Amino acid sequence: MAKDDAREVKIPLALIGLGILLLGVVVWRTPVSGRTSVGDVVTLVAVATAAQVVLMLIGALITSKLIGASFGAMGPAVLKLIAIAIFPDALGAAVNIQGISWVISVALYFILLVYLFDLDTKEALIFTGVMLLIRIAVAFFFAMTVR
Repeated sequence: MAKDDAREVKIPLALIGLGILLLGVVVWRTPVSGRTSVGDVVTLVAVATAAQVVLMLIGALITSKLIGASFGAMGPAVLKLIAIAIFPDALGAAVNIQGISWVISVALYFILLVYLFDLDTKEALIFTGVMLLIRIAVAFFFAMTVR
């Protein structure tokens, strides 16, 4: 039971906390203009976190429709999805090496999906692919709006 408790609650909470901490450090170290205040860091981390969680939930819905995957009880499933939404991208951003950051994020999506949800390889690959396509679409959208 302790292993299940760790997988259901403790590990996701640790990943969420570490991911938010990493995002804060990344934002703090890369000011957009001038000095970055603590308020700016908190706001940017909150917005990035909320966006990632929404995208991950959309990815979970798409995946469950495509392959009929079940993510278990709602509460723990949402907690795990939040952890998977935050931690891989935060670690990738902290590494900040072009090309490598995405590889780290995508690999961690897959690893965490398999570990936290006990998905088989095919299900985890499909979910990871869905998330990758969503990330590419969002990046393209932001690139087009910044022009």
